[in-house]
Amino acid sequence: MSTEGNQMKEKKVLILSGLLLFFGSLNLIGNIIPIRAVATDQTISTIAEKDTYVNSYEGLSNYGGQDYALSGFYFTGDILEAYFYFNFTDKPADFTKAEISLDFWGVSETMNFTVSLINDDWGELSMNWINKPVTKGDLITHLVVTGSGINKIDITNLISSHTNISICVYLEVDNYVDDYVYITSREGYYSWAPEDAPQLIWTYPEDTDITITSPISSSNWQEINTYTITWTSVGTITDVIIQLYKGDTFVEDITYTYTNNDGNYNFYVSSSENYDGTDYQIKIIDYDNSNVFVYSDYFSINVHSGTITVTSPTSSTSWKPGSLYSITWTSTGTISDVDIDFYKGTTQKYYLDEYSNAGTYYWTLPTDIVQGTDWRILISNSDNSAQYDWSDYFKISEGGTITITNPTSSSTWRPSSTYDITWTSTGLIDSVEIDIYKENVLTYFYSAETDDGSFTWEIPTDIEQGSDWQIKISNSDYSDQNDWSGEFQIAKKEDAIHGYNISIILSIPFIISVIMIRRRMKSIAN
Repeated sequence: MSTEGNQMKEKKVLILSGLLLFFGSLNLIGNIIPIRAVATDQTISTIAEKDTYVNSYEGLSNYGGQDYALSGFYFTGDILEAYFYFNFTDKPADFTKAEISLDFWGVSETMNFTVSLINDDWGELSMNWINKPVTKGDLITHLVVTGSGINKIDITNLISSHTNISICVYLEVDNYVDDYVYITSREGYYSWAPEDAPQLIWTYPEDTDITITSPISSSNWQEINTYTITWTSVGTITDVIIQLYKGDTFVEDITYTYTNNDGNYNFYVSSSENYDGTDYQIKIIDYDNSNVFVYSDYFSINVHSGTITVTSPTSSTSWKPGSLYSITWTSTGTISDVDIDFYKGTTQKYYLDEYSNAGTYYWTLPTDIVQGTDWRILISNSDNSAQYDWSDYFKISEGGTITITNPTSSSTWRPSSTYDITWTSTGLIDSVEIDIYKENVLTYFYSAETDDGSFTWEIPTDIEQGSDWQIKISNSDYSDQNDWSGEFQIAKKEDAIHGYNISIILSIPFIISVIMIRRRMKSIAN
């Protein structure tokens, strides 16, 4: 071979190797490759257009229209022959096989029947032993019948030279058996057993294909919902099997065994199966031919397509039993309804299912609700429990009482000095507000101080002095739970003698001097 020829040969080998590698790699792309348009053998049947039998003992009798034909020998040696005629009106253009199917019954022993062509015309309702076709045509086959049941006669090689076919089934003398059989006629089969009818069966190739139309790649199925799987098919597919895959891993049979190939099947997405992912596929298989199957696009089940954010209550929230409050939240995506669960610690106390995703729910707290600081609220998507949010821990409390123990009405406090404001409390109070007033005007305030019964106050140097100072301590959660101290004094040390007016004390020496001068002047005058 020339060098050029060798080069061409090498190129062909390389091209062929490349194609093999390419097609082999298809099995790795996408993990699963659907098989489409598989050629399968299909059949179509033509029931005999006419059938009958003849009896040599009753030479003039016609047996057309009966439920059976007879073939063999009577005990007296009389001959029975069965005749069948088939037209080719249903012949497929691309048929690969043609067979005549006959249902034999009443068979008590093995019999070797001869099947021959009949070239002459005959009438079902007029033929008898006397006027039956004089000669039989070519031998088709010898048919050995060992028991009752359907037997088939291959006539494929006869089709091209005929436009119809007529046959006779009989026992030759060489195969004599002192017995006969029944063969079901076109009038004698039951509708629920059409396979028993005398028929010409054509076999032909047909492309069978299934196309899934739902789910598609954008489908996102949610638990506790029912979805319809839909598909179309071509070719003869009677029943199908439907399965669920995740990636290339089998998950479950959606159909318990199989379902009719009617193009739709409902699938309930159970919450107990914990579906979650974007790589699910539906597989549909021809029940009668597992080589015919198809996968859907990858689609999602329980994928987080939305979010929920609880905005109230918050960590600073305190609610009273018996009162009405609003629970609020925001959401994204296409969440239709939400479930609202009320927890104290880790225990669910109340719940509300499938409430409209309006962003607000008004809750009237039961009057006997358990109080505590460990309440929180869970809001989740009713259609997808994986989409949820928790509120902060918050408080439910009746609050309590507050009693100020210091200062009192006899207290005098100095500027630039430090004093303890003290109080006692009852009930569930986390923090307090401390407001300091002078002459009923709020002058200083301290918020969210821990309810520990004491607050150290460093009095400013430039504070306004006076005896009309008061302190108010309130529950941070419920301002109506409060107490006021008595009015007390803030003054510098040199300006105050506890319990006396300083101006009166300073004026005493002057008054005494005036009294003494008057007495002396009065004495001189006398």
